[in-house]
Amino acid sequence: MSTTKESQMQLVVYEGRPKYASGSGATSVPLEPESEIGDFAISDSESKSSDEGNDESTYNIEHDPGLRSPISGYHINDHDSVRRAYIALGPCRPKMKKDDFPQHNCGGMLRFQPKWFGEFNWLEYSVHKDAAYCFVCYLFKDSDHGGDGFISGGFRNWNMKDRFRKHAGAINSAHCEAEEKYNLSIKPKTSIRESVASNTVEFKAQYLARLTWSLKCIRFLLHQGLAFRGHDEGKDSHNK
Repeated sequence: MSTTKESQMQLVVYEGRPKYASGSGATSVPLEPESEIGDFAISDSESKSSDEGNDESTYNIEHDPGLRSPISGYHINDHDSVRRAYIALGPCRPKMKKDDFPQHNCGGMLRFQPKWFGEFNWLEYSVHKDAAYCFVCYLFKDSDHGGDGFISGGFRNWNMKDRFRKHAGAINSAHCEAEEKYNLSIKPKTSIRESVASNTVEFKAQYLARLTWSLKCIRFLLHQGLAFRGHDEGKDSHNK
């Protein structure tokens, strides 16, 4: 009896895997060891994690902003992956001494000042072009807002530091919108349950009190409505 069951099980396995058959008979189908199936699953997982960790090579990520392709130059399905790769790298801020930055004539022989990195958290520098760029605008600025020196060709007028603040602009500027998108992208996702759980005891008590009084008001109005209706019915009965 057990032999019959085993032969039936083998027949099912053989019939379910025809692509391995080398002949017409079912006995010519080789069975794969369980260890090979397990190895395949592990290697597939490793391959996925390897691909996720190799965004730089996959998308040709370039840290120097003067050498980068625009985000719009990538396939639309890859935009988020490319952004994540650049966010992981962070803005390009070469570890150079002040005197190592080249000079050029712009209202005098001036050079980029590395102390500006501390004043503007979005600022980055291209060694290739000796120019300043905006990291958050590169990642998230909408193309319909137009471009400026901090995105397209780089900014090199070191005698006009006020342009740094002008680029950031007011709270509703294109730069601030891009910065808001950047800040949202680097924040951990919070579920509704976690959000509710994080509320203070005082807030929950206030919410419960408001809910209780709301229910009391509804109950009172319903009671008044029923009483008024009973009064009207009584008047109608008396008039008759």
